[in-house]
Amino acid sequence: MTQRIKDKILIILLTIATAFLITDNVMAVHVCMVLTGIILLCLDEFVKNKYFSTATGAAVGITAIIFPVVTVVFASVVYILMYKRRTPQYITAGFILLINILLSDTLSRGVISTVVILAAAYVGYFSDYYASAVNRSTQLWDAARKEAVDNERKRREVSERTDAEIYTARLKERNRIAREIHDNVGHILTRAVVQMQAILVISKEEEIKPYLESVNNTINEAMTNIRRSVHELHDDSIDLSIGINNIATSLKDKFEVEVVTSLDSPVNNEMKQQILGIIKECVTNISKHSNGNKAVIEMVENVTFWRIKVFDNGSSKDLELSGKSDFIISEGDSGIGLLNINSRAQAMGGRASVRGGADGFTVVVTIPKEK
Repeated sequence: MTQRIKDKILIILLTIATAFLITDNVMAVHVCMVLTGIILLCLDEFVKNKYFSTATGAAVGITAIIFPVVTVVFASVVYILMYKRRTPQYITAGFILLINILLSDTLSRGVISTVVILAAAYVGYFSDYYASAVNRSTQLWDAARKEAVDNERKRREVSERTDAEIYTARLKERNRIAREIHDNVGHILTRAVVQMQAILVISKEEEIKPYLESVNNTINEAMTNIRRSVHELHDDSIDLSIGINNIATSLKDKFEVEVVTSLDSPVNNEMKQQILGIIKECVTNISKHSNGNKAVIEMVENVTFWRIKVFDNGSSKDLELSGKSDFIISEGDSGIGLLNINSRAQAMGGRASVRGGADGFTVVVTIPKEK
């Protein structure tokens, strides 16, 4: 746009120069022609009809045959024509140039006006060429930038998928190691503990009993450490999303089950056990008491808390529990399961609520990320 403005200022100056060079006495009519040229240049910015420039050029050329003074605006019209860079515009520009030559009363005026018109044609042609080149460059830049963004998105997706696969493989390997330790080393140590206790019982030599008890204590300590390590490995290997889906499989024989998980932040092992315990209680209640055919299990993450929602479409009596006292009061007729859900939620600093009715049964638990 800035380049177009500069070009049109130059064309206006050429039009004014033409008015002075092709006549010995500048009159009001010449000023009117200069203003007409300015108006045409302005209209070209706003009128988007593709026939505007051609029609304007033809009208100006024909009018100039009757009123030669109109040749003053030839430079403006030719600029508009050449800026479009199409065959009809080229033909119209040639027609105007021919009219200009035929209407020139002297050689000097003909040469001057022709040079001015050719200069306007040059400016118009290369102004459009420059604008087209800039536009093509912009399109190429946009395409390259879009491709770079797409490549970065694909790279990130591949990276995330790879990380997820590595994480899953690591969890499986931890689980395998925990199982191997439990099945092999744990059983051997258990047998050693039993054997050592038997030796202590049947041993008659009092002087070696302290040594045997020391060995027994060492084996027991090793057994305790191994048991703790196995539990830690197993707990670390639990993925919440996988664990929730595994629990939900027990309902799939009788219910249409939908599981939704959206978890990004890490959850410590204690919370994992409590969360899975809550979902197990909910699933057990559904399998025992629900007369519906659809269940939804959700666990989603918010900025400051996690939310668990378990719903089934089975009808139940009207029930609404939302506080600790409500759960205690309802324990007698609602069962120990709901009380356990509330207790687990409170142990994590959270809150449980239950709503039952003809349209279904819903358990919602919110757990703050920081207890």
